[in-house]
Amino acid sequence: MKLYFLVLFFSFSLPYTIIAQNDRFALQVNGGVNIAIDYDGNTKDYTHLSIEDPYAYQVIGSYWSIEGVYQLKPKHQLTFGYSYRENRQKVKKGIYNSSVGTGGVLVDEDFKLDMSSNLFEVGYGYNLLRSKNNRFTLRSSIYYERQRDQQIIYNSANTVYLLERNAKTHGLEEFGVSGGFLYEHRLYDHVYLNLQSKFYYLVTPNYASHISITPGVSIYF
Repeated sequence: MKLYFLVLFFSFSLPYTIIAQNDRFALQVNGGVNIAIDYDGNTKDYTHLSIEDPYAYQVIGSYWSIEGVYQLKPKHQLTFGYSYRENRQKVKKGIYNSSVGTGGVLVDEDFKLDMSSNLFEVGYGYNLLRSKNNRFTLRSSIYYERQRDQQIIYNSANTVYLLERNAKTHGLEEFGVSGGFLYEHRLYDHVYLNLQSKFYYLVTPNYASHISITPGVSIYF
């Protein structure tokens, strides 16, 4: 019963996994949440404003992914997929360094930034457990991320204002690595509940990390 509650709590829409005959190919679709963990003291550049920790931090956002799986051998698989995530970033009032001009930029009140990212990844999976009732797979990947940020402007008094919510800017291109697991538990013949979690670590140009939690249902043919 606890697995049912995990699915209901974390899912924004019911995810599912369809795996082809003989478990050779798979199409996996998941949806859930991601939680940003740390920006490691590095700056994030939002158009004309560089926001520094600890004044700006991430909170929970939505996450969904679609992945293809090719089973090489009983214990080895290749994975490739696309995922989309959203985050809300809280910005606390204070003084921040400006990437344009000299001196700092004053933020006189708290506000939030809406951000979204598109991730493309290729990876490898290793089946630690593959029984009739339970399956447990470790996964790792490399990924390319393109992030779209909230656009920001500031006036002559160096006070920061939001220009437009959900504004699409040029975006940031980033690369990183991920690792995690996929656990599946059989409910009925060919029907499994699954729970996948991945830890993403951004390598360049800024150090950052987040974790995604995406439950689902696996259907085997």
